[in-house]
Amino acid sequence: MHVCWLLLFVGFLSCLVFTKGDIQVVLLNKFKLRYAGFSTLVNMSESNSSSWSLVISCFDPIPETIDDVFIVPDIGSILTESITPKTLTNKIIWPNGVVSANILAKNSLIVPSGFLVPGKTKGNLYFLNGTTPISLVPQEDTHWFYHDADFKDVNMDGFMDVVAGRANVPVKAERAQTQLIWLKNPGKQEITSPWELHILKETDGPDIDVQFARIDNTQVREKIYSIYVNSVGSIC
Repeated sequence: MHVCWLLLFVGFLSCLVFTKGDIQVVLLNKFKLRYAGFSTLVNMSESNSSSWSLVISCFDPIPETIDDVFIVPDIGSILTESITPKTLTNKIIWPNGVVSANILAKNSLIVPSGFLVPGKTKGNLYFLNGTTPISLVPQEDTHWFYHDADFKDVNMDGFMDVVAGRANVPVKAERAQTQLIWLKNPGKQEITSPWELHILKETDGPDIDVQFARIDNTQVREKIYSIYVNSVGSIC
């Protein structure tokens, strides 16, 4: 059995200008999780904006197996205690780093999934507001995997849509397929089914990260993304 130690560190900054020796790393806690992968801090509290939960995705390298996403609620209050993560869901194949989706619904997450491992290449963007994940990407023949997502009202209808990069890496292909997509928010109060898929960039899109940011010196909203599969980085 493969078990990873998840180590919790804190860094203390002695001044605003970083110089050698300014950062001291202190081990606060550690606990075991099988196949621990990504860890993300998200705010899951409706009443306390300073309460952060630690969400950990785990992925078993054995093909066709189902993986787990764990949560440690209000991690800050138990940093020096014995930590036992709770199962958030065990119904997603190869979950990657989670994304807070509070902008869509309170206490919700999006879990991008899939990767290169045989039997785990067919990913999705799963909406999670409980224990049962809901696929946001409609059924497709191509096996795409996802690592990230961001939110923007693409069609300016007043509802936040989901924007993501994705990749498909066939075994015999010389070059991976990568796309930039967006999923249209239907405007319903509850998310119960996949959203309408649109392609923003058919080829040479981002495979991993998608982020919206304002470039201060131009005051223009830019879409910034990076591409790793084909070793090319882009800003557009």
